[in-house]
Amino acid sequence: MNIGITGTNAAGKGTAAKFFIRRGYDYYSLSDELRAILKDQGIKITRDSLTFMGNDIRKEKGAGYLAERVIKKLKGEAVIDSIRNEGEVEAMRKLGKFVLIAIDAPIETRFKRAQERQRGEDHKSFEEFKEQEAEEMDGAQMQQHLGKLMDMADVTIQNDGSVDELYAKLEEVLK
Repeated sequence: MNIGITGTNAAGKGTAAKFFIRRGYDYYSLSDELRAILKDQGIKITRDSLTFMGNDIRKEKGAGYLAERVIKKLKGEAVIDSIRNEGEVEAMRKLGKFVLIAIDAPIETRFKRAQERQRGEDHKSFEEFKEQEAEEMDGAQMQQHLGKLMDMADVTIQNDGSVDELYAKLEEVLK
């Protein structure tokens, strides 16, 4: 079984991935694939450069390209994080046993989390945060298209509580 994770910014996707890693799943991130490409090209890694590069690569090499890069690395059960486009889901579904989990939380909660984690790539104002999300939710076919992915998910989890509550919800998914 391979698990894909998608969802809104600061909803808890990384925390959900840690849950599966602790259960023996290998971890892969489509964003890590982008980070490697940016690093190879000497481009500073920011949220905007990741978005731009991801959109550019999807246009140039196909919507499922990043997922196909990860698929070549799979050796056993895996959790795949940072799925942002339906072409990536379609590539993953070809594996057979694949479950896409969408993680979401209220936007105010997610903004607070983004501020607390203090990543340089996160936006400083609530307005910037909302604007970025609107772009990611409804991008063109080869761009980030989180709204469509949330609809494609096999399971959607509202992560509006503690880490333990999130893990309990994920435990139910495994059952």
